[in-house]
Amino acid sequence: MKNYLDEIYTLSEFKRDNPALVQKAEQALQYLKGYYPNGSEFVVIEVEGYNCVACLRDEFYPYELGSSVAPFDENQIYPVQGLTTKYAFQR
Repeated sequence: MKNYLDEIYTLSEFKRDNPALVQKAEQALQYLKGYYPNGSEFVVIEVEGYNCVACLRDEFYPYELGSSVAPFDENQIYPVQGLTTKYAFQR
């Protein structure tokens, strides 16, 4: 199953808005680039309360994400995780 976003939050926007997390976001990006060596655009998404760097697979709406993400918080970078889209009712 493919993972899609309606809106993107670029890594550069995230770093501008969260200066305390810039170093961890960069580390997560470098970690994820090992999985997507040809990736050119990376975004930040929230998954289960964690910020995650994700690879943007195309630049057209709806935006498709790669299937792996690199979660991080202010303390550490977590192992790369698989991403699964869950359907839910709109709230």
